[in-house]
Amino acid sequence: MEKIQRKSNIKKVAIIYAGARYFGGVETYILNLFKYIDKEKFELTLISLGEWELTDRLSINNYQLTIFDKRWWDVKNIFKIKKFLKENNFDLIVSQGMVANFYARKISFLSKIPSLVIVHSNWKLDYSGVKKILFWVFDRLLRRYTSKYICVSKYLKACLEDEGIKSSKIEVIYSGVEFKERHLVKSYDKDLVIGSIGRLHKAKNYSELIEAGKILSKKYGTKLKIWGEGPEYDKLQQKINSAPADIAGFALLEGYIENIEDALSQINIYIQPSLSEGFGFTVVEAMLAGLPIVVTPGGALKELVENGKTGIISEDFNHDKLVMAIEKYIKNAELRKKCASASQKFARKNFSMDKWINNIQKNILNLIL
Repeated sequence: MEKIQRKSNIKKVAIIYAGARYFGGVETYILNLFKYIDKEKFELTLISLGEWELTDRLSINNYQLTIFDKRWWDVKNIFKIKKFLKENNFDLIVSQGMVANFYARKISFLSKIPSLVIVHSNWKLDYSGVKKILFWVFDRLLRRYTSKYICVSKYLKACLEDEGIKSSKIEVIYSGVEFKERHLVKSYDKDLVIGSIGRLHKAKNYSELIEAGKILSKKYGTKLKIWGEGPEYDKLQQKINSAPADIAGFALLEGYIENIEDALSQINIYIQPSLSEGFGFTVVEAMLAGLPIVVTPGGALKELVENGKTGIISEDFNHDKLVMAIEKYIKNAELRKKCASASQKFARKNFSMDKWINNIQKNILNLIL
């Protein structure tokens, strides 16, 4: 493995990545770190267990990465990575996700390099069965080797505090989202399309959104589009296929989309029906695109939307409540316009890349110096 030469006064940061079947919020976050970090102060290297879409994208952009064995359960990787980090004089280990955190904490203990964990979701909702128990045990045994936590929402900070993590070790830094000059989406007449973007997972609650779509299609002729991949695809497609003949074709599962703006340009109202969200990248994207927003009270979504001002928060997660929330926009064009404009201004102010990366860099330096 090639040795990385240190540039004078530049802090070297290793980001441990364990891979993911679907490209999502964590991968977007890491890409943005590489893109926006101050290259005069920091040098980032992705330490990846195997090759993934993220490693392909980083490689295309000539970012620094080193790939180790994909078999995360092979503990020999821990010693190989520890040796690599020590030989190359790294100053900090960053991780996100339970497998990456396991590696980062063990390596931190062995190497004495401080560990920073970035928390993107409530892990208890991401796993089940034996894997959930296993990760709980590892987390309790190794969490003491984490020097600092950064949470992407106040909701996640509260989750960590409930698990016994001291508040003084946790910093909340909202994610940054790229802003491009956009205009408010034009009003619609008959062809109303509601839509959502996200991983097709139970936590996203798309089953209830499809049920809501059936009701709205019968009443108003609306169409529903959902972009994303995931384990719930077959179940959701079956639910769409079983719709009554009079609303056949009311909904489409559009699959993966690389350019979110392409999806947002096709819809009039954006819906995030999740049972829980650690942050909500696509919600902020939709805000910046000037779309009226409907969210559930799941996780951090209540931090992104002020009910009746920058969007509508559904009273609950079931399809009846989703229908009621969406109908407020359908019946009130002025409310749609007001919320869309207010949410765009709110997103530009609170989720800028500059604000995010400056806070991240400050916390990294505080741990290293």
